[in-house]
Formats: sequence, structure tokens, C-alpha cells
Amino acid sequence: MAEQESFWTGWHERLAALRNVPPVLAIVWESGPGVVAAGLIFRLFASLLPMALLWITKLIIDGIVRALNTHQPVQRGFWWLVAAEFGFAVGDGAHSNH
Repeated sequence: MAEQESFWTGWHERLAALRNVPPVLAIVWESGPGVVAAGLIFRLFASLLPMALLWITKLIIDGIVRALNTHQPVQRGFWWLVAAEFGFAVGDGAHSNH
């Protein structure tokens, strides 16, 4: 019973601490709104990068399958997709090392 009580007490303390978040965010925003906004934009970009890589990979595979099934050369723009995937993969790799 004591374990359950300490469990709920811990959660109550954590939830009570959330009231400190708005003042801290205000201080951070006042210190440099441009830097904060840029940081948020870069974080959003970094979070979407893996999905973009998967989508481009899908387009590349679809292009290869289409070329093999139709016995035609790959479609126009195929190598741009390969270059884009390479660029995104390098950017994602540089991001994950930090």
C-alpha cells in the first residue's frame, strides 16, 4: 500500500511542477525569440527528415520496379531522386552524430 501511495505522490509532484513551465518558456522566449523560433523550425525539419527519406526511397524503388516491368529506362528525374536521397541521408547522418 505504501508503494502505491508513493507512486501517486510522485506523480502529483511531477504534475505540480508543470506550473513552472510557462514562466520558464517566457524567460527563454524573451532572451531571444529569433533563436527560439529557428530552433523550433530546425527541430521540426529534423523530425520530418526520416519520413522524407522513406518517401523518396519508395519513389526510387517504384521507379526501378516500373523500369524492370516495362523494360524501359528509368523515368526522367530518377537521378534527381537519388541525389535528393543522398543529400537527405548525409544531412540525417550529420544530425544524428550530434
